[in-house]
Amino acid sequence: MPTGKQLMTVPNAISIFRMATAPALLLAALAGRPGLFVAFFALGMLSDCVDGFAARHLHQTSPLGAKLDSWGDLSMLLAVPVGVALLWPEVIAEEAPYVAVALAAYLTPLIFGLIKYHRLPSFHTWGAKFCTTAVSVSLLLVFLEISRWPFRLCVPLLVIESMQEIAMVHVLPQWHPNLPTLWHALRLRSES
Repeated sequence: MPTGKQLMTVPNAISIFRMATAPALLLAALAGRPGLFVAFFALGMLSDCVDGFAARHLHQTSPLGAKLDSWGDLSMLLAVPVGVALLWPEVIAEEAPYVAVALAAYLTPLIFGLIKYHRLPSFHTWGAKFCTTAVSVSLLLVFLEISRWPFRLCVPLLVIESMQEIAMVHVLPQWHPNLPTLWHALRLRSES
């Protein structure tokens, strides 16, 4: 059982903050406050960029940290579409095929991981980090009514990343967090 000191590392606190951001997003959406929603979204996405960086540079990576990061990601993934549907229902209606494919691309590897490992995969691949950044920026452009095209262009990238993570779940008999690519997963399997 981890001690309090092991639990409350800087990166874990950042991931917990991201989990707390999800209900704040929903409250902002329910209150009809798009500006507040966008601010919480930006803070949540910024925290997603910072927690991994902090974990590596402070030498505080851990299986618990990988799990918290994944739960933070999932909480945002579930809160954002609901908030967008409440604040910008026309965006959900007009972008429904893209939104559906994006959600499926995010959720499918998680479901495969839950089935196989009884926990979220927590790979945190390089591709996932790139996609998260690209999608976050593209969603800000949608929320600020600048353009929807960057979001649409991100969806095929999400599908490719989803296929990589599904393949990683397939080739790894046991749960291994923080693997950058399928190549790393294949190498890990061949070594064990």
